[in-house]
Amino acid sequence: MSQGRLIIDQKLVKKLEYSIDEALDERNEEIKGANKLVIYPIELGNLIQVERKDGAALFSSRLSECQVEAVTETKGRFKKSEDLWLRITSASQGRMAGEVRVNVKDKEINEILNQITIFRALEKDYWKTIEIFYYNKGELTSTKVPVRAPVLAEGETLLWSHIQTKGIINKQADLFAAITTFRAFVYDFQEHDCGRIFLPGVDEVIVTDQHRVSESNSGGMYSRGRYGAGVYSGSSSGTSHTVGKVSFIADGKPIVTFGPVADPHGLARLAKAAVKDIKEAYKELEKRAKSTEKETPTQGETMVEIPAATQSTVVEQIICPSCKNSVAKGSNFCNNCGAKLQFICSKCGNNNPENSKFCNSCGFTLG
Repeated sequence: MSQGRLIIDQKLVKKLEYSIDEALDERNEEIKGANKLVIYPIELGNLIQVERKDGAALFSSRLSECQVEAVTETKGRFKKSEDLWLRITSASQGRMAGEVRVNVKDKEINEILNQITIFRALEKDYWKTIEIFYYNKGELTSTKVPVRAPVLAEGETLLWSHIQTKGIINKQADLFAAITTFRAFVYDFQEHDCGRIFLPGVDEVIVTDQHRVSESNSGGMYSRGRYGAGVYSGSSSGTSHTVGKVSFIADGKPIVTFGPVADPHGLARLAKAAVKDIKEAYKELEKRAKSTEKETPTQGETMVEIPAATQSTVVEQIICPSCKNSVAKGSNFCNNCGAKLQFICSKCGNNNPENSKFCNSCGFTLG
């Protein structure tokens, strides 16, 4: 499913559930006990399942390994009627592979198909990783860290976090802010994306807007700025205490900001210590790189390219043709004016003429 362990309790991640009136297998026999159709979002593996009331799976497939379509079923022997069903055909192997047809509410079918399209599109680069170097028990090592996903990579430790949820009875994750030994990020579970910065690329951690409050109960806020930044406001309550914003700076710009948070200087000290630790590993890499420059690799040996410290810390940008705002590469809509960006190539960022099917710069298919 992923490149690591989900960083929050998976019960807090919203699943899409739809009641089933009837379900049939590929032999046209009723699937007894089928109660609901459940779509698990990309954080939970991008699955579609037919389940019993207790959550046990009767049919399961990854969205990338199945075809889902609306079909018409005719019922009745004398007074025939037509009804829309969903047909799910899985290409995967296993006990639950094959085909099922489920009868859900007609008005929900388009919603289900649209959600499947959205979740499938996310898989294109959702699990993309970058290589991070760090010290593990005194030894310089490396690991692959996800760029977008809220999962812990091998060797990564969670240092601080705050989660904002929706709902009272059935709580669901909305926003998640975190600092780990490798990165700082704010993850939006509605957008399935995050504002982030990797600690090797952090130039400075600063505290701003510090002030005393007698009592606070502010709601969370998140926005993605022109530099792909995550801005988070957590909620807190209690007696008088100090709050402020903590910003991670790279190339003179705040890339990720947490705030207002309680004890901002304490959080900043924690972040600075993590930045210092990981930069020690990169100093050692630079030292090794300089020593290898003086040597010529012998036959059969390969020179290892050392990544720049700021590699992948700033999200690639494209320009909205409507308002000229900078937008994160791969966005479907402008986060400033709302214009649809369907003719901007997600691969090279080229702005193509309206109704183009292929990019006139690199030939990539436009979605």
